[in-house]
Amino acid sequence: MSAVPPLPAAHERRLRELERENRKLRAQAQPRRMGRSVLSALALTLAVLLAPVAVLGSWVRVELVDTDRFVATLAPLASDPAVQGFLSDEVMATVDAQVDFDGIVDSVVTGLTSLDLPQEADAALTLLAVPAAQGMRSVVATAVEDTVASDAFSGTWQLALTQTHRATVALLQGNTNGLLTLDRDTGTLALEAGVIVDEVRAQLEARGMAFASMIPRTHASIPLATSDAMVGAQLGYASAVAVGARLPWVALGLLAGGIALARRRTRALARTSLGLVAAFLLLSGALSLGAAYFETTVSPGIMPLSTAAALTTQLTASLRAALAALAFAAALVAVAAILLGPSRGAVALRSALAAGFSRVRAASSCTDLDRC
Repeated sequence: MSAVPPLPAAHERRLRELERENRKLRAQAQPRRMGRSVLSALALTLAVLLAPVAVLGSWVRVELVDTDRFVATLAPLASDPAVQGFLSDEVMATVDAQVDFDGIVDSVVTGLTSLDLPQEADAALTLLAVPAAQGMRSVVATAVEDTVASDAFSGTWQLALTQTHRATVALLQGNTNGLLTLDRDTGTLALEAGVIVDEVRAQLEARGMAFASMIPRTHASIPLATSDAMVGAQLGYASAVAVGARLPWVALGLLAGGIALARRRTRALARTSLGLVAAFLLLSGALSLGAAYFETTVSPGIMPLSTAAALTTQLTASLRAALAALAFAAALVAVAAILLGPSRGAVALRSALAAGFSRVRAASSCTDLDRC
């Protein structure tokens, strides 16, 4: 084997110069690559952290700020037995506070006894006073239950939700002249019950019960929640509206920028997608814990546990569905990024799939039975 002839001196000097220039260029490029990697990691980390906050802010903005969407979300509760029972009890408590059934019957009995009736008749009237008051109250209670359980109640329920939501939004915006007031000591928020009482009075009048006109119009409210957090809701309302409109775009911009800056984009996309899956699942778990906390807080002092559970389930159904869909989509992106990546397993899997598809295509296009 012949020896390699030495390079001319000029060529050797040129080679050494090129090597020095290459080392200098690599040294200069190293900080830039490191800077891009740091910026990419920072952008993608912020995107993962902000994504669940953006989803929550968007849900608050769409579901809780928009009256029509809020009413459409909670309208099905009108047919829930737990909610119907709770509303019937609360409306009847409001009627009891406004109407003195015993006083009405006593006034009737007093008027009759002043007519110089026989002593036996006076005694009978006195004995019938208590059952008559109980019977009158029973009739009203039955009318309340029938009204709340009727198909026509859905319109009344939607009207009550509309008035309550508009009053709540006005309250969160700092308007203290609305239908609702917020007790800063107890943080109590309530549902406007006046329209339901009006509907009960109309039903009784339609049945020919004259005493229904004695039920006055009222702006009484049914308490829904008592929590110190309700006071803080006033402070967070404006932020939620702004965040729900802008933060999703910020998160998407960070995600796109982080992927564009990454040196290994498929790996960065896979890791970021897995991070998003974890973030969405964590938010879903936090939502469940928050719902459980709310239910235990308001029960049994404010409402039965079954009613609170129906309320939280219906109110958060769209958010839970959105989180599940986003987590599933992020998982699919992660799987696709892993399969399209440069790892040995991904390359081997793609090769096996390509070979399998080729065999299937060849088998399907083969027409010569002897040669197949």
